[in-house]
Amino acid sequence: LGKPLRLWLVGDGPLRPWLNQQRVACQTDGVDLQLMGSVPNSDLPRLFGSAWLCMSPSKTIKKWAEQIGVVNFQSLACGTPVLSTRSGAIPEFLPEAGGGAVLVDEGDVPEMITVLKRYITQPEFRQQLEREARSFALQHFDARKNVKHFEQVILRHAESNP
Repeated sequence: LGKPLRLWLVGDGPLRPWLNQQRVACQTDGVDLQLMGSVPNSDLPRLFGSAWLCMSPSKTIKKWAEQIGVVNFQSLACGTPVLSTRSGAIPEFLPEAGGGAVLVDEGDVPEMITVLKRYITQPEFRQQLEREARSFALQHFDARKNVKHFEQVILRHAESNP
């Protein structure tokens, strides 16, 4: 690609000290790892808009499973494709094919790396996902369209059950 790979890790948590240690190894491998910490929602469109890809792997644990994965919607709305996992309800909201997203099984790091390499090295694959991302978000996650749709459903139901 001619440029070093830059990774932005957005969010905070118990892995931050370990990730800080990994920055040195990443720099040795030519990867610029930036730990962004918590970022206000108002700054996310700028980050998504300047990113090539949003990776949001999720993993079910004993007392929690991903409900929706809002970051995926935010990314697609900005025209940035998503690489995520078949975790919790994510597959209910993101298609297996098309829609600007690629899903892999939880914990399947080799497959995630394979998809990431394909995304980086195959411009046609990357461009296809970029074209699909915003279009899918507008078609499926437009708040006005969804409110209008459910308003019509409620009115039909009310008319058929006086």
